[in-house]
Amino acid sequence: ERGAARHALPWLDDDLRKVEVRVNRSGAVIQSRIGYFAPVTSKGRRRGHTPTALESVLEVGIPNRSVPIRFSAAPFAVPGSRRVALILPARVRSPITEKEPAPIELLAAAFDRDWKERGVVRQTVAASEDFSASGDHETLIRIPLRPGHYEIRVAAQTVAGRGSVFEDITVPDFFKEALSMSGVLLERSLSGAANRNVVADLVPITPTAVREFSSDDRVCAFVRIYQKGAAR
Repeated sequence: ERGAARHALPWLDDDLRKVEVRVNRSGAVIQSRIGYFAPVTSKGRRRGHTPTALESVLEVGIPNRSVPIRFSAAPFAVPGSRRVALILPARVRSPITEKEPAPIELLAAAFDRDWKERGVVRQTVAASEDFSASGDHETLIRIPLRPGHYEIRVAAQTVAGRGSVFEDITVPDFFKEALSMSGVLLERSLSGAANRNVVADLVPITPTAVREFSSDDRVCAFVRIYQKGAAR
């Protein structure tokens, strides 16, 4: 299947390595992708691209826990479009040092069941000691997608190193269903996130990836209900 796909991730080649999973148990349900695209060798490098250290972390088949990262994923219909916006509140821990805080580099990508890349977002977050005493930094990522099943990968690079985290998600077809609901986003009082503007047209809150709260926190949840893709 040479040339089956062209990636926005130029460090992956175009040869699909097929994978078949079998189990010797009746009634078992298997959820797996049909194959994967391997990293391009130095001889086959396209467009002269050499993968960065952060890209290399993202392409590995298992998450890298060297840097604490957490994110949640919530799909929302985009008014006037058949596409869906996948909103990712992400939280990255970067140690506080006596030196000037270094920016945090983020890379988020969505892969479908055929292991084809369907969306890539790169961000640079200006690290600041004002975020939290623990060095946690929050940002918002938005990936435009079509309905379907995806594996979402988020990688981050901080002064402590590089890490990654993966999550599977199903993006519904809001315009097909008579009645549907967006994903659930949470907002915590007295919390801020970088890149708030990327979701301002879809949600009136500042989402957070935090899922543990104190008694002093004021927490609210936000969802949208759709009728054939129109918000109600």
